[in-house]
Amino acid sequence: MEPASLSFGIVSLAMQLVQTAKAVKEYISAYKSASKELQSLVDKLDDIEAICCSLEIVLTDVETPTLKPTEVTLLKKLRRIIQQCLFKVSDIHNILDAISKRGHLAPFCVTLQLPRVIYFLECQQEIGKKVEKAFIHDNLKQVQTFFKEGILTPATVIAWDEYDPDNETSLLGLAALTISRSVFNFLATQTFDTSNRYRIPQQKMIWIVENLECLGRRQSKKRKLTEDENEKPETPYWFRKTVNGFTESNFVALSYTWDASEYETQNPRNEGHKIETRDGQEAWRSSVRNSVLERITKYMQCHNVLLLWIDRHSIPQKKCKQPACTHTECRQKRHALDAMDRVYSLSDHPVALLGRPIQDEDEIRTLSSILKGALVRYHQGEVALSKGAEYNKARKMLCLLYEITRDKWWTRAWTFQENYRAGLKMTLLIHHSPNFEETKRSILRGKKPLFGVVPGELSVQSARFSESATKFCLAFRRHHFVTSSDEEMIDHILGTAGKYTILLSPASSMSGTIISDVRKRGVTEPWDCLAIIANCCQYAIRLNSMRLQDSGISLELSILALRLLNGEILKNDELPISEHEPMIEQINGLFFDDFRAPESEKRLTFNKSCRFVDVEFTKTGIVTRGHLWKLDETLRAPRSSPRLSQPSQKGDQQLSDYERTRLRQLAELVKAKKGRKEAEVVNDMKEFLEEDAFVVDEDESFSLRYRRLMAKEVVMAMDVDQSLTLGYLCDSSGQPRTVRAIFIRKRHVDEADELLSQHEDEPTHVFTSLWSEDQPDDEYLANDLDHHVSLGVRLLDDEYDKPLRLYTKEWILGLCFFTGAATNEVVFPWPQPLSR
Repeated sequence: MEPASLSFGIVSLAMQLVQTAKAVKEYISAYKSASKELQSLVDKLDDIEAICCSLEIVLTDVETPTLKPTEVTLLKKLRRIIQQCLFKVSDIHNILDAISKRGHLAPFCVTLQLPRVIYFLECQQEIGKKVEKAFIHDNLKQVQTFFKEGILTPATVIAWDEYDPDNETSLLGLAALTISRSVFNFLATQTFDTSNRYRIPQQKMIWIVENLECLGRRQSKKRKLTEDENEKPETPYWFRKTVNGFTESNFVALSYTWDASEYETQNPRNEGHKIETRDGQEAWRSSVRNSVLERITKYMQCHNVLLLWIDRHSIPQKKCKQPACTHTECRQKRHALDAMDRVYSLSDHPVALLGRPIQDEDEIRTLSSILKGALVRYHQGEVALSKGAEYNKARKMLCLLYEITRDKWWTRAWTFQENYRAGLKMTLLIHHSPNFEETKRSILRGKKPLFGVVPGELSVQSARFSESATKFCLAFRRHHFVTSSDEEMIDHILGTAGKYTILLSPASSMSGTIISDVRKRGVTEPWDCLAIIANCCQYAIRLNSMRLQDSGISLELSILALRLLNGEILKNDELPISEHEPMIEQINGLFFDDFRAPESEKRLTFNKSCRFVDVEFTKTGIVTRGHLWKLDETLRAPRSSPRLSQPSQKGDQQLSDYERTRLRQLAELVKAKKGRKEAEVVNDMKEFLEEDAFVVDEDESFSLRYRRLMAKEVVMAMDVDQSLTLGYLCDSSGQPRTVRAIFIRKRHVDEADELLSQHEDEPTHVFTSLWSEDQPDDEYLANDLDHHVSLGVRLLDDEYDKPLRLYTKEWILGLCFFTGAATNEVVFPWPQPLSR
């Protein structure tokens, strides 16, 4: 190809590329989450267009253009790059075109309605002029026409400045601005679900965790036989190293307070450690206290850990003071903060530095007695102080716990998140004088030092500290000599370092307590609580705090919306709660708190996963999807034979031979009562047992693991003569079709009657749903939690409405089979306090 022809071909391709990109840009206006990403591409293409136009002019002015071989090569390369770019942009164009044609069936519209953006600019679109005019003149008929034609939807966004989410409003907002009363009243019935406007996906980008910026301390280059006291010591230097947090977990994730406690001093910046810059060209003085870096260095040397992750230097800090901007550093910080909880859960060495030091050797011995439970015993199933416990000795322990938990580290919301997500791996370091080293190491647990061997530090497992402190406080509280001052200290300790598994009912959810604990702790930006709560509760759906603040919605209401959007279950069949309680407690009182975990499971952990899926808000209530079951007659399970042995199963999760035999007996009983045609559960049970025998633990899906868990529960219920109830799978209208489930009821079988009539207040149906993130997103981290629901419900009595309206009653475990059965939408109406 001749150079001139080649150049003209490049110009033609570039023009096509620019035109296609501009078409894509128009589509992207309706999908704003992607618009900013493609905007940078469009800008570059505009530059290419200008260059190619100039090239075309030059070439047309030359009758016989000649180019050097190198220039021809460059032009060919340019042509190839532009062509590849054109293909990619064309693919995006085709995808968005297909999505726009599919409307509400589009993938992006399954769980939320994406907003169409209408601009009110000086050079605005024709539709913008018409919409603005209709609102200014309060022309309700015209607005309704726009809705019928699909020009306006409840999610339409009005913007005055292109690509600026902070300078836009909803249709309701526009009606309020233009004082359009009739339009406003109409929109109020159309735009109830404002939650979608404030939703954002889980922003825990995988690349943050795959590219953790860690620091390593460079060893001193000075190696001398004698030291010169007059020579200034070498400034510690920390180099940078990037690690993949998923595969390399041997690093310290440090938890500390940025502000010094009353026991610490903040050294001048010019005396700080040197930290290598990200470009590796120089080193800057650290703003982190020298005492923090020196203390953690001792831990790292003792435990042979070479790398440190510390938020002040491992997360890019904001470049500007704007709450939302497009700076790379600011955007990276927002993503890193969202993923920060995963850093602490993945690290092998999460470490917290407490500021308050041990005062004397007696405090070391006192703390040792607390951790060993020296004064605690069990009496009638509850903890109590041991016989003969002296008040003075017990109160000394109480005062020490009070002083330790008054440390600033316990008062911050971010450190609460770090401690909670690190779990059993979190180590507390409590500083002490070098004079106490011998005493510390002399206190043993078994053959090892109870407080570790880090010089100048007591190493205490955070979970063990909380458990020991909680048991001691509960035991102390039961004693007759407790004073009001003691009660205040106990309340503080339990509220600061209380162990959830001891304090909370096994039937409750941890979410409400987590939220209360976060809200009562300090945080520089109050709205950061939304991210902290979402991280601790492991919520996949997040809310845009900036938009919520701008809209004037309160933080408490935003927290409520966050919980509901992530599937937390409301009590909608009970009387209103007391309005005299604090707002957070009123909100907590709205949520279901009667879960029932299997005996073999960690109950609070199991309860944490009891959440709805695909939640939407409507004016009527909360819409979700799942299967509805009609509870049928109660049956007596066959008795166990002493000849049945219970050998161990092949894997931890697989059923034993005994359990498999008992399930076959149950299937035969159902077959005899209902017949194979009506009771599809007989075939389901056969297929399930075949799958259980074939699939070993490491290959099991969440669905199989859950069915195995429920099958074990059914067998245990059979062995203690607990009543079982057959469940008919219902269609979308609520009509029962075929038996495909066996549920466990709380009561035992009446010896005089196999068929127990249901009490009026008992649930008539069970609603179930099951969800697992088996296919994680390539860019975002998958949600940590699987979701499962098995909720006894009452149907609205008046009629079978679509979707069906359900009211919560109690948690009912059961073995359900729904292969091939589509899920249906149901509505859980709002409880009275929210319906108002």
